[in-house]
Amino acid sequence: MNNVIGVTGRIGSGKTTVAKMVAEMLAYEYVSADQIVSMLYHNPAVRNILNKEFGVCSKHEMIEEITTTERMKKLSDIFHPILVGYFVGFYRPASYYVIEIPLLFEYDYDYMFDHVINVQVSSNGTRYERLMERGTNTLQTISVVEKLQMGDEERNERASHVINNDGTLSELQDNVYMYETDLGG
Repeated sequence: MNNVIGVTGRIGSGKTTVAKMVAEMLAYEYVSADQIVSMLYHNPAVRNILNKEFGVCSKHEMIEEITTTERMKKLSDIFHPILVGYFVGFYRPASYYVIEIPLLFEYDYDYMFDHVINVQVSSNGTRYERLMERGTNTLQTISVVEKLQMGDEERNERASHVINNDGTLSELQDNVYMYETDLGG
């Protein structure tokens, strides 16, 4: 793919915020893998697969069902091929995209992107605090997701750009805008 920037990072790192900032800065279309997955929970074929594999089919039930890394990996293995098909299906060569995808490196999707940004936070406490403030994650869910994700050191080696999200929103925006020219602005 051309004209595509991938944004990834560990759970609670600020991927969504950075991806939206980059998309706005460059006037690119923002796409969220998490939002696509949320839509897929309403697809009858996907619901049928989830019901067959897990005995549940709603996103809320699924979140409560994911209690082990193995079950989370199985769920990811169901959704990720569908996501790739979705991306390929909507991609238009003359358009520009910022795609936020949490498990980009874990599924070796870096080949699909012209640039990959890893968003990192140096303190796990900061990430956990952000996640708990959202109210959508339990400590058990966070733990399961973290076990699927590679650490920042490996992510940083594979990424073309690394953005640190340890400070304020204003500092984060400064960190994002440092890369404007390099990313295509």
